[in-house]
Parts: sequence; structure tokens; C-alpha cells
Amino acid sequence: MTYSWNVYKLFKSGKRAKAPVVTFEHENGEDVDDFFDNNIKTTFAGRALEAKYLLLRSDLSQVSEIRQTDDKNKKFLVECGRIVTQNLTEAGKSVENLGSALVYCKESQWKWQWAAIERGTGHYAHGASPLFNSGKEADEWMNEKISQNT
Repeated sequence: MTYSWNVYKLFKSGKRAKAPVVTFEHENGEDVDDFFDNNIKTTFAGRALEAKYLLLRSDLSQVSEIRQTDDKNKKFLVECGRIVTQNLTEAGKSVENLGSALVYCKESQWKWQWAAIERGTGHYAHGASPLFNSGKEADEWMNEKISQNT
């Protein structure tokens, strides 16, 4: 089966161009890199020959795995903040100018705890979860709270 491939330039920062530099068709996904290097890249001129490129099948998602992971992490952090705020509000604590974080500090008795922290300084303000022996246990607790509230 023949697939269409999008070629994106990779910058020195590791990010890729938003739009493909070129699109081509090739039937086998296993040797597409060799095909690109031997047939497509040879038509480039100057500095474009030295650049690095990322090849993605055009019928698949063009969002990079790193970006997808970043989006999932952002959503998780927003949900964590919502849960921490909800727990503190239910306990009658003020949440003004506070953020949320998973902490391991003196104030949490050197155990893991989801807590409200001061936005500017990162100082511990209020605990918003039970204390946990591991960060993994704390994440599991948070995931359970998120799934209960959605």
C-alpha cells in the first residue's frame, strides 16, 4: 500500500517546523528514511542538505508524541489544582493566591502530600490530601479523586 509522507524540518532546539517542507509518496514504511535520503533529500540545496528532518505519515496524527504528552500533563495539573482547591474550600481554608503541588517537605512530615503553595514563593500553605509514603501513592490518590469528579 502506498502512503503519503510529510517531511518536517527539525530545528537545533529539537522542535519541528509547523508545516511540512515537502510531501511525497512511498509504499513501504520500513525503508522510507532511506528512500527520503537517497531520492528526496538529494534534490535539496545548500543548508537544507545539512538539516535534520522528521517523516510522518500524512494519514496519521501530525501532533508529536511529546506535545501530546505535554497536553495530557497540563490537563492533569489543571485537574490537580481543581481538586486541591475543592478540598481546601470544603475545609474552610482560603485559596486566594495559592497554587497546588505534590510536596515532600518538613511541613508534610517528610511524606508526600498534595498541598496548596504560595504562588510567588512556593512555600507550603495548607495540606489538601492525606500523607503518603511514595509519590506514586499520592498520584494514585489524585487520579482516583479526578475520576470521581468527572
